[in-house]
Amino acid sequence: MGAGPRTAREIEELRENRRYLAGFRLPECVVVSNDLGETLAGADAAISVVPSRYLRGVMEAAARNTPGNAVVSATKGIEEETLCRMSQVVGQSGAGTGGGDVGADVREGDRAGEPRRGDASEETELAEEIQRAFADAGITLLCEPGCSGVEVGAALKM
Repeated sequence: MGAGPRTAREIEELRENRRYLAGFRLPECVVVSNDLGETLAGADAAISVVPSRYLRGVMEAAARNTPGNAVVSATKGIEEETLCRMSQVVGQSGAGTGGGDVGADVREGDRAGEPRRGDASEETELAEEIQRAFADAGITLLCEPGCSGVEVGAALKM
């Protein structure tokens, strides 16, 4: 599902994922690991930016490793096998929240994404709490109810 130990070590040492984010240097505060349980241990919230084809597996693993904690997915697209939007995939996985496309936006310096909890975008209190937490890290998250149109539009933009 994810990067193996060798790939994780290479990314950690080079501070760059040459395969998927060539030319983008990872900040020193980013820890690279291929052990999701270890990575999420003790976290109140986490952000996941993975390609859409891997989202279901990553979110299912996150749900097993962080029961009750917020996991924000910033993946855009439509799942090929099910034709589900990414927020639906996240909702079905039992993990926290989903939506947006932080990967390309952060890489390009825009830093915008959209926190959601499955299709239940109306969970404003949770969304605002997540929004405040990531604002401290310099990431602007937008909270929008009724996310399906935004998600489909973002998926088409890919």
